[in-house]
Amino acid sequence: MRFIKQAIRGAGYLEGFGNHPGVDIVVVMILVCGLAGAQRGSWAGFFGGLIFGFVTIMPFFIIGCISRAEACDRQQAQLLRKIKNSSND
Repeated sequence: MRFIKQAIRGAGYLEGFGNHPGVDIVVVMILVCGLAGAQRGSWAGFFGGLIFGFVTIMPFFIIGCISRAEACDRQQAQLLRKIKNSSND
C-alpha cells in the first residue's frame, strides 16, 4: 500500500521539488504508441498501441515517482533533524 501512495505522491506536486517533470512526456509517449498502433489497424491498433505504451513506459515512470517521493521524505526528515538540533543548542 505504501508503494502506491509513494507513486501517487511522486507523480504530483512535492514541496521543494515542484511538479513531476515527466508527466507530460509520459502522456505524449503513450499517445505516440497509440498512433503508431493506429497505422496498423485503426481503433483496435490504436488501443493496442496505448496498452503497449502503457505497459512498457509506466514502470519506469512509477520507479521515478517513488524515487522522487522518497527523496522528498529524506529531505524533510533532514530538515526536521536540523530544526530539532538547533533548538537544543
